[in-house]
Amino acid sequence: MTGCASGVAFGSSCYSFESEATDFATAQSTCTTQGQHLIYLDSNNEQAYIQQTLSHQFPGIDFWIGLTKDSSDVIMWLDQTEPVYTRWLTVSMSSFNEGAACFRMKRGRDYTWHDKDCESGYGYICERDMGSDVCPTEMVSHDGSCYRIISASVNYKEAFAACLDTWEARLVFIETEEEQEFLKSQIILVDNQADFWIGLLKSSMDVITWSDGTMPVYTNLEYDSFNEGTPCFRMKSGRDYYWHDRPCTFMVPYICEQEDACGTQDGLTPASIGDSTGESSTESSTESDETTEPTIEEGTRTTKPQAGEFRSSYVRAMAENLSLPDSVVLSRFRVNSIIRCAGLCNELTECTHFTHVISSSTCLLGYARNLQSAELVHFDGARSFAVSGS
Repeated sequence: MTGCASGVAFGSSCYSFESEATDFATAQSTCTTQGQHLIYLDSNNEQAYIQQTLSHQFPGIDFWIGLTKDSSDVIMWLDQTEPVYTRWLTVSMSSFNEGAACFRMKRGRDYTWHDKDCESGYGYICERDMGSDVCPTEMVSHDGSCYRIISASVNYKEAFAACLDTWEARLVFIETEEEQEFLKSQIILVDNQADFWIGLLKSSMDVITWSDGTMPVYTNLEYDSFNEGTPCFRMKSGRDYYWHDRPCTFMVPYICEQEDACGTQDGLTPASIGDSTGESSTESSTESDETTEPTIEEGTRTTKPQAGEFRSSYVRAMAENLSLPDSVVLSRFRVNSIIRCAGLCNELTECTHFTHVISSSTCLLGYARNLQSAELVHFDGARSFAVSGS
């Protein structure tokens, strides 16, 4: 992936915004020097995203776009293609009142397109096509991750399930101050009054980890972040969006993240967030996970795990290159990702441990009380985990 480290991605494009008043030719030249072009708006979704960004981050400023009109009144983008989508002002054709050759997005409720003398000074938007190896549609790319900020209010379990089932993603892990600041800038485009679930959890022993069992290397906590004494965390609305605990049944929006920007996550998601309907979702965006149910290997349990009640639990990483011993294995499945293996363990009420082997797509579900790392057996590429809680 080429990436969009110096801008913000939406769909297959990377955008950068310049608010300094600049004439059209200089704006076009600057974008070209950066390996970009003045923005081409090709859909209502793209228009809506840019419109949101401008109204929240650059209110009161018009922005040049890459649309021009020639002497024959033919309107084209700078690459000489005809627009497949337009956003003209619909009343009395006033988008063309000035009879000029250049166009800008005019500030206001709808950011409609209007002609303007090319020597006028406005902000401008540069765009670069990132090709096919980018985020799924409606996800925003930043520094190697794809994000989807969901405005619907759900509880923590439902948020986790929606990230997994809809986006093959996890509730967001915020690992740097820069990432925190980026998410703040995106949240205000969706709902600047709401809290948002993140993938941080607290165990019964007050250990704070991300939902894959890893310790945070960056936190945005404050003195009263633990006032409620509950295991789930959200970004609390406010100037700094500090992280605060909250009962997991509380209903707030949430943020999903795909860390590798265009594929199935290798990271683990909480086994506590299972599918209470009893149906195991096995859809995957990867070609190697083609079946609609986990493949059960011969010689093992031949029934699909039955869903139990939602377990208030969390996953703890035990060891790498070590596997569950055969004596504790209940079932073996062939699944492509650790996400699915963790979900299967959660659905099987008896499951207390699981192992996933990436190279063979093997998932082992096991039951053992007080299993110690010393009891695991060596197996290259295996990763073993314990599921704690009731």
